[in-house]
Amino acid sequence: MFAACKKDKKEEPHDPVKQAAIDEQLIQKYIADSSITGTLKDDTSGLHYKILAHGTTPNDTITLEDRMNITYTGKLLNGNVFDSGENTTLREARLKGLIKGWQIGLRKIAKGDKVLLLIPSGLGYGNSSSGSIPANSVLVFEVTLNNFYF
Repeated sequence: MFAACKKDKKEEPHDPVKQAAIDEQLIQKYIADSSITGTLKDDTSGLHYKILAHGTTPNDTITLEDRMNITYTGKLLNGNVFDSGENTTLREARLKGLIKGWQIGLRKIAKGDKVLLLIPSGLGYGNSSSGSIPANSVLVFEVTLNNFYF
């Protein structure tokens, strides 16, 4: 009766440092395989990003307290899209309530900019799964910051 609850395999404890190294290798491979040039890396967090297009207001940047209107696509490294939205207004969520990868990455751009974010799992959903996103997944987002407001 309890056979289904029995663990046959011993799971290793999650090691965030080891996972960050794995994520970095996966991101570097993705960049090379996709022929992406000009990416930048936030050395403190491990986030990789590339500004794909500039808007018209270079000094108008978002804060953690702001809400936003965005156009975005989120996918896994294998190309599977898990979420997208066009002119999506996040009325209920402030930037500080979203995943760390967005908190860091969107503060590197200005209103109207479009950015590619390569988010290590530790800045996404970590070692937990979320919907169709498996645990320890590197996330790839293209985000246009259309507007933001407090």
